[in-house]
Amino acid sequence: MPLPCPRELWEPVSNTEWEKRYHEHIEQRKGKQGLTLRILVLLQQSPIHDDITALDAELSRWCKGVDDLSMLLWMGLGIKCEGI
Repeated sequence: MPLPCPRELWEPVSNTEWEKRYHEHIEQRKGKQGLTLRILVLLQQSPIHDDITALDAELSRWCKGVDDLSMLLWMGLGIKCEGI
């Protein structure tokens, strides 16, 4: 499951401003896989990963724009997940 979009896309703004933000978001993600809940769980279980530099940059970018739902997901990582 992909992680939620950054809060900038959830905040109420004009249609023009939202479109601008959306296109900037898409441009930043171009050519990148994007984070998923599975990747976050795997990083939490095993912080040493072959592709940690790329994942770390993606995670850092995602964390800068977390909204309330994203924060709940982040806090929930402390819970041991089985079968994900």
